[in-house]
Amino acid sequence: MTTAKRKQSYRDRAAYMREWRKNISYYENHKRELLKKYRNKWIAITNQEVLDVDKDRLALYDRVLKTIGDKPLFVTEVREKPRMYRVPFSALGIRRPAAA
Repeated sequence: MTTAKRKQSYRDRAAYMREWRKNISYYENHKRELLKKYRNKWIAITNQEVLDVDKDRLALYDRVLKTIGDKPLFVTEVREKPRMYRVPFSALGIRRPAAA
């Protein structure tokens, strides 16, 4: 890969991440109204607007990805407090150091 191509792809990636962060900011700034309308449902946000909604996260992903392709997308469950998941290190392929 040439230097010019590397720089171009980096700029595209940086632009993608900026747009993705704008979608997250949209969610955070509109959370109260989104909670009233979509509580406990999954929403897909692109271009700082709700594109689609579903109770099934995977069904939502399938529909939305067919519609928007690789545009920046933020998908989240609309909840008062985010769910917390406990994942053991072993499930992530991380090993604890042996005791000395």
